[in-house]
Amino acid sequence: MTKYILIGGYPTKPDDGGKTFVDELIDGLDQPIRILICLFARPEETWQEVFENDKIYFGSMIRDRKFILELAKSSTFIEQVRNTDVVYFRGGRTKQLMRRLEECPGWEVELEDKTVAGTSAGVNFLATYYYSLDDLEICQGLGILPIKALVHYGSDYNAPNIDWEKVTLELEEYGDKDMEVLKLAEGEFVVREQYIWKILLAQRLRFFLAIKFLRSYETIGQIFIFPITGIFLEEDAKVRKRRKPVRYGNSKRKSTLPLPLGGCCGRRPILQSMTPVKRVIFSLYTLRKKK
Repeated sequence: MTKYILIGGYPTKPDDGGKTFVDELIDGLDQPIRILICLFARPEETWQEVFENDKIYFGSMIRDRKFILELAKSSTFIEQVRNTDVVYFRGGRTKQLMRRLEECPGWEVELEDKTVAGTSAGVNFLATYYYSLDDLEICQGLGILPIKALVHYGSDYNAPNIDWEKVTLELEEYGDKDMEVLKLAEGEFVVREQYIWKILLAQRLRFFLAIKFLRSYETIGQIFIFPITGIFLEEDAKVRKRRKPVRYGNSKRKSTLPLPLGGCCGRRPILQSMTPVKRVIFSLYTLRKKK
C-alpha cells in the first residue's frame, strides 16, 4: 500500500512550521529513513540551493531519528525511488515535472509500499485532472490518484485572475462528475492510501477496453471517428505545412504525417501529449491509412 501526502503548497506555512507534516511523512518508517527530494518541477540550476535548504529544514524537524536526504536525478531516478522510503515532490511547474518524469518510464511501478508526498505541482501531476493557476485552464495529470486537484485554494495566487468558486464549479463539471474535487489551502495536507498496482491496472484496462470498443464498431468509427480525426489532422497541417524527419532507430526517413504529429513540440512528442481518447483515435486513423 502506498501512502500519499498531498499538500496545497507552502508546507511551512502552518503555525508549527510544518512539524505535523514532517511527522506524518516519517511515521512508521524504520531508521535510517531515506528521503528522496524531487525538484524536477524547478529549474535545474536551483536544485542544489533548494536541497541544501531542505537539509537544514528537515534537520530542525527530525531530531530524534536518523535520516538520509538524497537529491533526485533524472539519470538514476528509477533506482533512487526503488531504494528510498519517501519520495517528496516539491512544487514548481507541473508540466515541466511531467516532462522530466517521461524520461524515466516505469518509475511509478516502484512506488508500491512507499510514502509519496507532493506539494502544489507535486499534487497536480498525481491527479487525474488539475486546474493550472498559471495557464487558467483544466489540465490532465498522470491519473495516479482519482482526484481533480485545486491547490493554493483561497490564496492570492495569481490574483485577481482566479475566481475560486468558479474554478471549483468548472472542475466539478469536467470529465467524471463523481470524481472528488480536492481543494487544498496552502499549508493544508490530506493523506490517501492506495495500491499502485491497482491504479496501473485500471489505466491499462480502460485503454484496452477503449480499443476493443472502437474495433468492434469499425463502421461507426469510419462514419464518425475517422472523418473527425481527418479534420483534426488537416487543421494541424494548415498551421504548419512543412514536414520534419523522424528517427527510426539509427536511420532517417520523411514522416508521412504533418509536423504537429510526426515531429515534436519542444521535447515532448505530440502523441504523448494527447489525451488517452485522442491516442486511440489517432492510432486507429494511422492503421486505416496503412490499409
